[in-house]
Amino acid sequence: MIRVMRRSFTPAVLGAATICVFCLAAGTSRAQEAPDPFADYEGWSGEAPPPLPAEKSSAAPAPKPAERTPDGNVRLPLSAGLWSLGGRGTFAYTSSKNDLLAGGNETNTTMFLRLTPTLATFVQDRFQVGGSAGLLRKSLARESGGKATENDWLFEATGYYFLPLSQRFAFVPGLGLGGYFGSSERTFKTAGQDIKESTDTRGFAASAYLGAAYQMSESWQIRSGLGITALLGSETVSSQGVSLSSSAVHFGVPVELYYTFH
Repeated sequence: MIRVMRRSFTPAVLGAATICVFCLAAGTSRAQEAPDPFADYEGWSGEAPPPLPAEKSSAAPAPKPAERTPDGNVRLPLSAGLWSLGGRGTFAYTSSKNDLLAGGNETNTTMFLRLTPTLATFVQDRFQVGGSAGLLRKSLARESGGKATENDWLFEATGYYFLPLSQRFAFVPGLGLGGYFGSSERTFKTAGQDIKESTDTRGFAASAYLGAAYQMSESWQIRSGLGITALLGSETVSSQGVSLSSSAVHFGVPVELYYTFH
């Protein structure tokens, strides 16, 4: 009796086990095919968001040393933040006047060339400020009827305003303020001998410029026009314990060349 029951139970158990195995396999297959709702979130949460396209970026573009019109032509760079490095050469006519030790004063006229390196920047669109330093020479009269040369270092701060007349051409008025210091010499007769004494010179300078600027290429600019500089200063003679006044007015044609960058 017991043997009969074992034989009848064994096939039923095997059939049930087979059905369970197929059900588990089917369930596993469906679980692998179903998407995990947390997988995309976990993959994205550890990364920074993608950057905006260049055309949507809120950052303002850096100023360029050269600006072009839509048709590709070069135009004057007048944007705030641009820098210019260059130099000024001025061929000038000078009228000067200075006091004499014996009393009175004497007037001289002379021609001279001034070379001045310059650094400038646009603090606002079209408005440029700069500074320059250079050698200034002028003539002084002496009691004997002769002349002496005064050599000075000139420092000047300038401001210019650009009024565009075309894409490459602009009218550029400007003003300058500064000072100078240097030396000259005088000759005295002592015991029948001529003795030269060095003198100290110093003073203030004010300038007015009426010029024009032309943009030759993307970075190079040339300027010229009319420049007037007025000097008011003194000459100190140590051995005599006196300080003699002097003044001069320079009328010149400056020629300036600049390289623009940022």
